[in-house]
Amino acid sequence: MKPVKVGICGLGTVGGGTFNVLTRNAQDIARRAGREIIIAQVATVIRTRMWTPALWQLRQTLTM
Repeated sequence: MKPVKVGICGLGTVGGGTFNVLTRNAQDIARRAGREIIIAQVATVIRTRMWTPALWQLRQTLTM
């Protein structure tokens, strides 16, 4: 089966939490859903002073 592609709007409390849950529990979610879950796109506005190491890593992952 084709993977489910997910888009996330915002990386605040809800969007960031969703991203964390999907990445941390990817294997368990894929097993239960019967399909791999892929975060295909993220749309957000983040001021430079708000970047955390986790967001920098996400940025690098998505721009590769």
